[in-house]
Amino acid sequence: VLATEYRGGRLPLRHVDLYRLEEAALEAAAEDRLLILETLECAGVVAVEWFDRLGQGGDAEGLMVTLRHGDGDRRYVRFDARGARHVRWLVEALDG
Repeated sequence: VLATEYRGGRLPLRHVDLYRLEEAALEAAAEDRLLILETLECAGVVAVEWFDRLGQGGDAEGLMVTLRHGDGDRRYVRFDARGARHVRWLVEALDG
């Protein structure tokens, strides 16, 4: 299962897990790739694990949250906003 939808919250949540896929497999499976790209445009929240495996086309507007392990117990979180609406949202969230 590549994508699972969860309802019941304020917004629908779609979880897409690309861990098991390699970029070459996504390139070959045009229908799966199109489905994933359409999912990114859906209303609600879309959480994509291993987003970098999407390759080209993974530049949709949104808020990219990158989680990384550091040395020892350190963890790093990076936020990148793509598109004017998401830039405004991130600035407001950080200022507030």
